[in-house]
Amino acid sequence: TMASAVRVLYPSLANHWQMSASQIGFLFAAVPLGAALGALTSGRIAHTAMPGRVMLLSTIAAFIAIGGVGIMPFWAAGAACLALFGYLSAISSLLQYTLIQTQTPDDMLGRINGLWTAQNVTGDAIGAALLGAMGTLLTPAASTSVSGVGLAVMGVLLALLLSELRRFRQPAAQTAS
Repeated sequence: TMASAVRVLYPSLANHWQMSASQIGFLFAAVPLGAALGALTSGRIAHTAMPGRVMLLSTIAAFIAIGGVGIMPFWAAGAACLALFGYLSAISSLLQYTLIQTQTPDDMLGRINGLWTAQNVTGDAIGAALLGAMGTLLTPAASTSVSGVGLAVMGVLLALLLSELRRFRQPAAQTAS
């Protein structure tokens, strides 16, 4: 959720890439476009044999895509990284939602969904604040790359720590055939 706050840097990145106002619109549209493509093409990904592993890998790859935005030499390549981020985030979110709904006991589901919603709201605000603070120390492009790489490193560490999620297997009846 924190990575989606990268949009606060779009106006500054526009200066970095010497973009027109209409081109800036492509940056704002790139993540939702990628997310829509991810949602439309995800098919039966929620029924993959190892959804935890796929979720962790797609999340880490999404963070790497954000890190790539800042090193792109021109805006269209940066927009492509943002679209890839949206695509991978949609896959990750779909798997998160599926795992929460299928693995949480019914009597805890409301509380867990409430926590998930709170994470989405606060993560975006915290990410925006951190990117704003980094913007005082680094260029907008460097802030984008550092945040993406930092989140990817944290993602790898969490993937290593969350071994049960990484190894979780769907019951045979729920996996794709």
